[in-house]
Amino acid sequence: MRALKWRRILLGPRDTIQLLRQAPLHPQRSLHDNTIEKDIIRTFGDDDWFHEHIGPLANILSTYAYTNEGMGYVQGMAYMVFVLYRCFYEDCPLHAETDTYYAFHTLINAIRPIYPIHSRDSTPIDFHGRISTLVFLTISSQDQRLARRVQALPGVVEHLTRQTIPSIFGNKFAYSEIVVLFDFIIDPSTSETFHRIVCVLAATIMALGPVFLSMNANKIMEIVQIKEYYDVTKIIAFARRLL
Repeated sequence: MRALKWRRILLGPRDTIQLLRQAPLHPQRSLHDNTIEKDIIRTFGDDDWFHEHIGPLANILSTYAYTNEGMGYVQGMAYMVFVLYRCFYEDCPLHAETDTYYAFHTLINAIRPIYPIHSRDSTPIDFHGRISTLVFLTISSQDQRLARRVQALPGVVEHLTRQTIPSIFGNKFAYSEIVVLFDFIIDPSTSETFHRIVCVLAATIMALGPVFLSMNANKIMEIVQIKEYYDVTKIIAFARRLL
């Protein structure tokens, strides 16, 4: 059921999916392959399932980097690809690689500005600033005290944004948890998907409210790196209130 829903949202109706599958993925080598090979073994490194599927996952990432030469490969992308691939594979192994490749293109459009396309591209910096403003406004709709505190902590939201958005939170949860979060985030509208990502980021801060209210910026930055502090059920509950 999950795979069917994700395909419908990210790939389109059945006829479109069938057309995409008639042009199967032809793996391409990219300039980023060494980085991908090093990064891919760290992605869900404790989950043995992924160790058995490194080849197809590397093919998807390398081909994406080759096709999208301006953006290439950036850390965090592997988490999205891993989650999509496993979901599709467990439903239909034959087409999992092709489905993942095209679904990844759609999903990444929601956060496209966070990735630089050349060394002088300032778009990601501006994008971080816009996300920070949206997070402040979103939190203030529910908790003005926390919003004021977060706004007074220089660089903390930007730090959390850099940690979580490039992987759409995939680096903070186990696979069984991140698929539940993706169920909430993925929407037919790219703008709504982005809105839900912002809500999840704001909800993460709200779920860690006592930490943000009582600790200094350096300590907060240490804590937000620890996966054990992230409760997916609690975060989704907060995020639903923010929609």
